[in-house]
Order: sequence, then C-alpha cells, then structure tokens
Amino acid sequence: METFGARLSRLRREKGLKRSDIAEPLGMDAETVARYERDEREPKIGDAAVIAGILGVSLEYLASGVSSVQSHVFADGSGDWLLIPVLRAAEFFDAAPSKNSIAGCTDNIAVPRSIVGAVDVERPPFAFVTHDGSFEKFSIRAGSCVVVNPAEQVSDFDIALIFYKGKLALKRPQHTKNGSVRLISGDFGGSAIIVPPEDAADAGVFCIAGKAVAYRFEETGKIRHDI
Repeated sequence: METFGARLSRLRREKGLKRSDIAEPLGMDAETVARYERDEREPKIGDAAVIAGILGVSLEYLASGVSSVQSHVFADGSGDWLLIPVLRAAEFFDAAPSKNSIAGCTDNIAVPRSIVGAVDVERPPFAFVTHDGSFEKFSIRAGSCVVVNPAEQVSDFDIALIFYKGKLALKRPQHTKNGSVRLISGDFGGSAIIVPPEDAADAGVFCIAGKAVAYRFEETGKIRHDI
C-alpha cells in the first residue's frame, strides 16, 4: 500500500517539481518536504491543503490515495488557505458554471483566503484552466489556472468572467446609462463588445459569472493576484 510519503513523492515527480517548489510557498526548507516523503513526519492539515493545491489533487487523495466527488466540495475554510475546485472540462467554456458543476470537481488549487475575498457557499469560488491563448490579453498564458469568485462585487473595469451568448471569456465590463454593457478585452485601448440592454437583462444570454481574483502559472505553481 502506498504511504503518504510515497504518494507525495510520486505526485511531485509526476508534476516535474522539486522539493523546494513545495517548500517555498509554505515557508519551510526542502529537507522538511524530504522528511514528509520519507514518512518521518506528517504536515499539519493546513500545510497539507497547500501541498495538495500545488500538486493539483484533492486533500483527500493526498492523504489517503482515495478521491470521492462528494467529499471534494469547495474549500476547507478553517484556516488561512482555501481549497478551490478547478473546472477542467472543455464543455465548461460553453456554459456559466453552476454550484453542482463546481461541487463535482476532483481537482483543486490552494489559495490564500485573503486573496479570494468574501465567501458565499451558495456561490462558491472556483478556478478554471485557460484552454487557449485568448486570455493572453490579460497576460494570462494558456494552461494557467484562473481563480474566480462569484461572491465578490464586480465594479466597472474589473476583470471578470463573462458569459454571453453561450461563451465564457475574461472581460472588463462597463455598465452604461442606457442599460447596455461594454465588454473590454485586455488593456483599455482594445476593442469592445457592446451588449444591448435587452441582452444584458436576460440572464440566459448574459451574466457576470464572477470576479477574477488570482491566477497561477502552470510552470511555476506560483499564485499571482495582480490581475
């Protein structure tokens, strides 16, 4: 039977990570991670949650080697970090995410609570992996993980995940006096899509799925919140 340490070591190597890549976000040295892998000691639950997020697996799987959809629901919210479910299915990009689709995720990312912001269990935060280069207008490369919080208020010109006419994209919304919404791509010098008032008022056609609060480059595993 695979031990916790052996599983940690295997997952780390499968991700192509060094022990220091896991140790640095936790403020510890690589030797501590090595001791985890040799089963000489076990991490605290909060540290284990962060490690699981770095490795892209659920905390349950890291701890036991077993992953159930039911137990992988939004956020271990007891400490300074939250486990945020990651949506990876291609069909996600054709529909606004629902609470049920978020609850069904089997991957997660660990994000500092201070970055995520307000939390609403009825509109839980989620993350998604960018599938192409269309997000590079926001300096987010394909394969990066973007964290979205539906509970955070989206003001004009904030970067938000927008659902419009069956497609999801990151945009900067700007509400106008006549009820229309301008959707600005990337920097403010780019072109804008105009959502007419009748579309903006129809939740089946247009909605703001949530505010983009952070992203993580797949290559480094580091979380950025200058989004």
